[in-house]
Amino acid sequence: MKPAGPFRRLFAWTYDLLPLVALVLLINAASVSLNGGLATQGIIARSLTFALMVGVVSGYFALSWRRGGQTLGMRAWKLILRRHDGAAPSWRECWIRSGVAWITLPLAPLDWVSAWGGRRSLVERMLNTEVLYDANLGEARQSLY
Repeated sequence: MKPAGPFRRLFAWTYDLLPLVALVLLINAASVSLNGGLATQGIIARSLTFALMVGVVSGYFALSWRRGGQTLGMRAWKLILRRHDGAAPSWRECWIRSGVAWITLPLAPLDWVSAWGGRRSLVERMLNTEVLYDANLGEARQSLY
């Protein structure tokens, strides 16, 4: 396994947007439905809807990373998240990683550029994790079927 390059990371992230957009749209539709079909909501309802969306998106990443070290996009691009010692990340590390990602979202372009040349991103350095590329990930999974 070798460190994932920036383009594989970007493509995996883009691929992950598809199920996330669907989840966010479902949450928004449910929120509008609970509001009597009105798209305009009060500040409390908007805040709760936004908090639910952030929680669901964070949960998607944390659950995916914890269960197999991969989101759907990472699976398609043969990437895997591991701690620097090679072990799978703990629940705590997965939740912290997804929370820190929200905080560092404005720095995402800088973080993406920092991944050039196999270097770890800011979040990876903070949590002592790394995203790795393994060309054999798909073959091992296919042999199970």
